[in-house]
Amino acid sequence: MKPITSRSLTDHFRTIRTGLPLAIVSASLLIGCGDTDVATQKDPAAQPSGTFTPEKSCPVELPQGVNARCGKLQVPEDYAKPGGQKLQLQVAIFESTSAAPAKDPLVYLSGGPGAAAVSGVATVAAGLGAILAERDMIVLDQRGTGFSSPALTCPELEAVTDAVGAISATTACHDRFAEQGVELGQYNTENDARDVRALRRALDLSSIDLLGTSYGTRLALELMRQEPYSLRAVALDSTLAPDLDALAQVAAAAERSFKQVFAACADDPMCSTAVPGLERRFYQLVATLNDKPITLKQGDAEVTLDGTRLVQLLGTLLYDMNGILLIPSIIAEAESGVTTSIEKFGLLNANAEAGVAAGMNLSVVCAEYAPLTSQAQIAAAEGKVRPEIASVWNSQKYLAACPIWSVPPAPSAMSKPVKSDVRTLLLAGTFDPSTPPSWGDHVAETLTHAHQTSIASATHGVILTECGMIALASFLHDPDHFADPECVAQSSSRIWSQAAAAQH
Repeated sequence: MKPITSRSLTDHFRTIRTGLPLAIVSASLLIGCGDTDVATQKDPAAQPSGTFTPEKSCPVELPQGVNARCGKLQVPEDYAKPGGQKLQLQVAIFESTSAAPAKDPLVYLSGGPGAAAVSGVATVAAGLGAILAERDMIVLDQRGTGFSSPALTCPELEAVTDAVGAISATTACHDRFAEQGVELGQYNTENDARDVRALRRALDLSSIDLLGTSYGTRLALELMRQEPYSLRAVALDSTLAPDLDALAQVAAAAERSFKQVFAACADDPMCSTAVPGLERRFYQLVATLNDKPITLKQGDAEVTLDGTRLVQLLGTLLYDMNGILLIPSIIAEAESGVTTSIEKFGLLNANAEAGVAAGMNLSVVCAEYAPLTSQAQIAAAEGKVRPEIASVWNSQKYLAACPIWSVPPAPSAMSKPVKSDVRTLLLAGTFDPSTPPSWGDHVAETLTHAHQTSIASATHGVILTECGMIALASFLHDPDHFADPECVAQSSSRIWSQAAAAQH
């Protein structure tokens, strides 16, 4: 897959923002945490089933040369009540270009939680050649997301800028779904995994491969827990662990990413010469803009760029390597009161949360991660982070919203580490602002056949880089004999010099 260019940053953000903030039969049935026992098999939810209905066309435009067939997967909202309310989940099967595709298609699990998958993958489908050369790729809009119905979107929250407004908007969104009879407590990782299992059965697949990105890795791990025997290989891209207090670490993860950018600039001759002392200048600029904001035109409206808005804007850029390339010049320009790059690339319109169903996000976070933390834990962790960062990446908003959203906590077994001997590739990007590489290290501790690949010139969503896609395709081709491709060792955090060299 070719890297996304700066000209398409805004569209790119709409597909990759996946932080909190897809397997042939395994030879062993001993995978998991011991939770799937004989008693569990009596549970109607233990063998989930659904009905797949093909559609005449897909709800997205596809690039030339890419073919897909689409359909809806009908599943129960509550698997314990198979005769109850039904959900319609959007499915897109991107067809292999091989005359004899591998029998194990790749199932893609998107992030968020709450990110649309079908539309996101369609956007970058032209870069899937290495995958589609061997197998189909199945994409599922998880329950509550994308083209699935119902979609748990909360337009009430889109224009909120203050804590009081957020509480009111969350209440309005919750009440609207309650009036519609939506059982918000059924929109969670456990049921997401059951939906994927139901899809496998509905498509009559004996085994599948999995690719999860960010929250999708959390879902992939749950599938490794629930139904390991159906998984040939699993790739975890930007790993989210089920047992870590992720909410308390949101600010620290963002600060770590900023530090990586500053350190990389200092180590890169081109960047350090053009913008020396980037870290010091960044924090000084934040203070200056908070004292004297810049006013710029956005269409017919005036927009104020203060220090906090700058941190938010640059934080969004941390999710894209080409966005990171812009950070030094944006800082240098803003020091002189100039906003050329910000306006040229439409960065004030870039929204890291675009395409994320806020209701699904709340249902998952409130059930699975809020119970693992507290206001005191979050405050203590954020107290170790620079206030300029912590004020933007503040998880207290979830603890305020969760009592309103009112979903039951997930079973305690869901927050245990996943023990597995499924062949697994963990991909990590050095600049990742949401799921630090250390989280992948933690998950790998209980995976007996795990291979960790860290790419220096990558951030959140490693497969969006050319090297990340090469690594993924190589792993899926032969997971038993996978070794890092040469590009991994060649990858460097001197991204500004690399970018300049690539232009010559």
